[in-house]
Amino acid sequence: MPFEIASLADCADRLSGVLLAAAVDGSHSADPWVRPSNSSSENGWWTLIILGIAALWVGLIFWNRSRKRSKQDGQSWEVLFQELCDLHNLSQPDRELLIACALSQNLEQPALAFVDPRILFRHIQQDPHSAAAAQDLVGRLFGDALMQEIVNQSARTQPASG
Repeated sequence: MPFEIASLADCADRLSGVLLAAAVDGSHSADPWVRPSNSSSENGWWTLIILGIAALWVGLIFWNRSRKRSKQDGQSWEVLFQELCDLHNLSQPDRELLIACALSQNLEQPALAFVDPRILFRHIQQDPHSAAAAQDLVGRLFGDALMQEIVNQSARTQPASG
């Protein structure tokens, strides 16, 4: 074998010789990833990359915080209720009727009346004076077909007077 180590001392001598050669001439080291760079342009690129990553990280943190903050601001029931009323082109009396329905049934969110027609029907039963306005509102929010179906069901469940 051409590379034969006779003793531990011989091994230490060879290793110190390799390390000494690498220390004296760092530009020709055995591992190109280990050698220090004296190039300012190479150091500049690494600095730019690190600063870019840090800026991206900070930017994502601020974006996430502002997104959460705007979500929390838009979470109030008043904002949702107003947006739904605007979307359905409801007048002020219609809005007041929906709020009265929610209050009469102790609902925390009047916007539930937009997804559950039973809220309006319970209000019709509780307050017959506003029945016509509430039935008209049910027809506009949920469609006349639903209103007709509920009227038919109520007619079938009520006993015939005679």
